Amino acid sequence: MSDGGWSRDVVRSAYAAVANEYAARHGDDLAHLELDRRVLDIVAMRSRGRGPVLDVGCGPAQLAEYLLAQGADAVAIDFSTAMLDVARARLPRLAVLTADLRALPVRSGTAAGLIAFYVLQHLQRDDIRAALSELRRCVVTDGVVALAVHEGQGEYQVGAVTATLFGADELAEALRSVRFEVETIEHRSPLPHERQGPRVYLVARAY
Repeated sequence: MSDGGWSRDVVRSAYAAVANEYAARHGDDLAHLELDRRVLDIVAMRSRGRGPVLDVGCGPAQLAEYLLAQGADAVAIDFSTAMLDVARARLPRLAVLTADLRALPVRSGTAAGLIAFYVLQHLQRDDIRAALSELRRCVVTDGVVALAVHEGQGEYQVGAVTATLFGADELAEALRSVRFEVETIEHRSPLPHERQGPRVYLVARAY
């Protein structure tokens, strides 16, 4: 990742400053997000009994909490220790890992499933294939991966952080290039308190 608004230090500091506020603001969003729950249900159903599900870029781990409630063996991963502190406070027994999604401390082919919701925006466009290749490395053949991103072209700014918008077709092509078969592509509008703009969800199978 380059310097400036994509810098790991910039992103980490930004999340450290808002970790508790973020959890309070978004921790209960799933109750209002039918698409998110449906995608997570698919991941949980197809992963139960096969191995862990990695929640990459977990934040306060509200998604991992949901997966656990659906019987999945969720592991929460974030490179923000402040976010993981919040996650541990919410779920003291939750398995957590501090890691960057581009270099996950996970043995190859051991995860039954993986979700990465609203974390890929912290990658520059040219880095997306390498990052998805790392996700593919972690997932067992026939494992399931679900991604959610802010949809669009170009970039946007949140304070000091620069973030990337990805198109549905662009992300689907990148997934296919690293041995994922894209199964579904769905869209939703934002909640009133979320960043305004379209969102896209992709579910894919590793092969």
